Amino acid sequence: MALASAAAAGSAFSMMAAPQGSQSRIVTRASGPSPASAPSSGGVAGVTGLVGAGLVASAALSRSVKPRGGKNLVSMAARGGESYDALVKDLETLVKEKECGPILVRLSWHDAGVFSDGKLKGGCPNAAMRFTDAGEGTFGANAGLPDVALGLLKPITEKYVPDTIGHADLWTLAANVAIKVMGGPDIKTRFGRK
Repeated sequence: MALASAAAAGSAFSMMAAPQGSQSRIVTRASGPSPASAPSSGGVAGVTGLVGAGLVASAALSRSVKPRGGKNLVSMAARGGESYDALVKDLETLVKEKECGPILVRLSWHDAGVFSDGKLKGGCPNAAMRFTDAGEGTFGANAGLPDVALGLLKPITEKYVPDTIGHADLWTLAANVAIKVMGGPDIKTRFGRK
């Protein structure tokens, strides 16, 4: 199953995951056809670690933007506001009850990583995948995300977007909360996407 596809700085890469117990690997393609492979620990923990590392790298490489739709959340998060705490609690409950952490991580990754070299620019920060009639919502690499992941987030989206947080910030926060709930590190979320 392909976890992610991206184009960054002229090179494309994809992360591939095999079923639990099988060998997982990262395949990197620069400008030529010769791939370099690196084994991983395999299984769910290995895949989660790879995806989490990708999210951290994506956040570190993303451009800085001024807070927009989520500016209320930015100030609340800075002082531990009730809306921010309630949002995080709702996301934790969702991940625990629906066991949907991996697909939320995948949603965030694909929002940042899926790219079209055609008419669309692709990637962050617009949460363009929510438009299922065209563009990123129709890309094969995003299969299941517009229906399943966004369906899981729908009650939270209706409760918090746009007054507290924007779509793209919600997806990133959901992935970071999911990683923590699944036993990973507490990743600081930088807000300001649309």
